Amino acid sequence: MQPRNAVQELPKDLRRIVGEADLVQNTIGCSKALVFYIPHIRSYLKIAAYNDLEPLEYEAAVLQWLQGKPPFPRFTTTQSSRTVSIS
Repeated sequence: MQPRNAVQELPKDLRRIVGEADLVQNTIGCSKALVFYIPHIRSYLKIAAYNDLEPLEYEAAVLQWLQGKPPFPRFTTTQSSRTVSIS
């Protein structure tokens, strides 16, 4: 999926945050999710299909646990839709 296509499929609230930003796809790591860096807000956007084994709530809990531990991006929000989980 191209970054611009990914943005068009985001929930309205996240589209407002991302705006017309240039998204830089991050291909480092083992995640099957799409991960983008958003330079103008110095943040990451992770888009993944729903996973029964590791639902969004589980990943959010892991990200909260990692806060303050060496170096890790600050966790801010999660959202999910019927077809996409975003964190």
